[in-house]
Parts: sequence; structure tokens; C-alpha cells
Amino acid sequence: MTQVTQPDPGLRHDDERIVGEWKDSTARRFVRWVMLATAALLVAVLGANALVDPYGTIGTGIFPSVIPEDSSAKVQLLEGLDLPPQFVVLGSSRAMRIEPSYIRSNTGMRGFNAAVRSGTPLDAWAFANFIHDRWQGSQQKYIWMLDVNAFQYQSPKVHENLFRTPELAQYFPASDRTGLSASDVLDLLSWQATRDSFRSVRAKIRGVPPVVRKDKRAPGEYTPDGGRLAGDFGNPGVSNNAGLGVRIKATPEAAKAAYSGPAFSEEPRRYFERTVEAMNRWGAAPVLVLTPIHPRLHEIAGPLGWDARHRAVLDYLDRLSSRFRFTVVDLTSIDSFGGSPDGFYDGTHMTVANLRLMLDAMLKQAPDLS
Repeated sequence: MTQVTQPDPGLRHDDERIVGEWKDSTARRFVRWVMLATAALLVAVLGANALVDPYGTIGTGIFPSVIPEDSSAKVQLLEGLDLPPQFVVLGSSRAMRIEPSYIRSNTGMRGFNAAVRSGTPLDAWAFANFIHDRWQGSQQKYIWMLDVNAFQYQSPKVHENLFRTPELAQYFPASDRTGLSASDVLDLLSWQATRDSFRSVRAKIRGVPPVVRKDKRAPGEYTPDGGRLAGDFGNPGVSNNAGLGVRIKATPEAAKAAYSGPAFSEEPRRYFERTVEAMNRWGAAPVLVLTPIHPRLHEIAGPLGWDARHRAVLDYLDRLSSRFRFTVVDLTSIDSFGGSPDGFYDGTHMTVANLRLMLDAMLKQAPDLS
């Protein structure tokens, strides 16, 4: 009788254990390789995007930014000029609709509007130096539109838009730069950043401006001399269809804290004085224009601190007049230039018609510009 040998259950268990351990080991190795490959890919993407720097985060300046802010858009326009401007407009969004072409029709001088949204003396310092260094040997006159809040900027750091524009960032010490944030790194790791890097590289090769993302400022919003082409100025949280009265009422509501705070902080005052000193050294005496506000806004904001701030700014400029050369033209009231209360988008931003009347009055009070 043939004897059948039964398989040893212990051996079968050992085989299954060995196979299981092999599978686990293989799976772990696979996961490690996937993780290493992913890490290597992320490092490569981060390195490539950091080199191209499509958003100007690093400040390499090798390739053009695909999302210009006002500052970088205007640097591009300045670099496209064949001749140096003979006068420069500086200031905030209240000055962005000033037409250099209108001033030229009255003075015969070529000009450029370098005003930017929320512009401070730091922006003016950067643009004045950039223009002076780009066209060495030329001389510019300066029309500096000053809000009564121009000296209240509180941040201890350079505006992000200045840091992200290498041509302007060079005029600030490295200690003022904010450095990379976690969100900046994540942005550079994104698929969108990689796409934008390709756009930037392609634009560099072709010698044309890159495609600009729609949520940022583009050179196409401006005339070649920096004047703003289109778009109304509104208040955050207020419908674009809201009437002028609603927008005026919203203006002081958004700025109560600013009006009630101190009129000056150290950084903007220091950069303001450095800028005026540099202009004097270059042979120019800037025209400092205090910008208008709507009469209704003045009624509301005056008691909130606007009147006190207005007086403080005038007193400050009067004290500085013994040290520096400049002309002050106070056009805060529309009565000073025959402006219309209807010529406003909101409490502080005027239409072109009112701006032209303001410029006519300014030129009469600043004969050096004529």
C-alpha cells in the first residue's frame, strides 16, 4: 500500500510568511522610491520656478514677471521710452489719471506718470532714483501729488510690490525686505507657477512681454507715458453701480482709524526727506501738490481728524522749507481751482475733467513747470 506524505503545515506557514515579508519589503521600497521621486520632482520644480521667478518673488530679474503690479508695469513702460521724461508725476491712485500729454500741451515738456496705487514716499524714492539712474545726465522736474495721509504708512517693511520689482528693490537695504513666506514657496510649487514660468521664458526668447494674468496690473492699462487708460475707482464693499453719494459716505467709514491715528510715522517721513534732498542734489525743486477731496467728504472727515492732519502736513512742509527747495501748492479744496463736485468717482478720486482744472491751477502756481 502506497503511503502518501502530507505537507508539513509549518513549512507552508514559513513560505507564506516569507512571501508576505517580501511583499511588504517591496511595497516599502516602492513607497520610498515614489516619495524620493516626488521630492526630487518638487525640488526641480521649485528650483526652476525660483530661477525663472515668474512672480518676482525671489528678485532674480532674469526673466520678465507675468503678473506686473502698477510698479513693475510702469518700469516696463519707462524702459520702453526712447527719450527720458522731462517731468515725472509721483503719488498714489489719486494721481494715476493725470495725463502727461495734457501737461505737455501746456508746457511743451515730455512727461511720465509714475503714480501707483497706495503710493507712499517709498514708491517715490524708488521711481525717482530709477529714472535718474536710467537716464544719467538728464534732468527731470517732479510733480508730487501728496495725500494728507501720505506720511502715515506704518509698515516697517518695503511695500511688497517694490520688493517684487528688482529695478526698484535695489534702492532699499536688504534688511527692509520681507523675505519668502510659506505661501510664496507654495506658489512656486504650483502647476500655475510652472505654466507661468514657461510663459516668462517664452516671452524672453521671443523678446515680447509675457501673457499677463488678469487679476494683476498690466502695461496695457496705461498710455506709453504712464497715464491710466480706463477703469473707475471704487470703494471696497461698495457696488460699482452705487451713486457718488454712497461712495463718498463709504470713504471715511473705511478710513476712520487712519484719520484718528498719528499724522506721521518714521519711515515715510524719512524717505520723503531723502527723496526731496536727492531731487535738490540733482538740480530739481519738486512741486508738492496736496490733493483735493470732495466737499461732502470734507464735511464728514474734517471732524474725524482730516482737518488736523491737513494742518500738520502744512506745518511740517513749512518747517522743511528752510532745509530743502520745493513749492507747495495746496489744492485740497476744489474751490482753489474751480473744480466741480460732480467730477469725482468717490470722495478722493477725480475725473479727468476735474484733474485738468487742477493741473491748470497748479501750473499757474508753479511757474518753473511752464
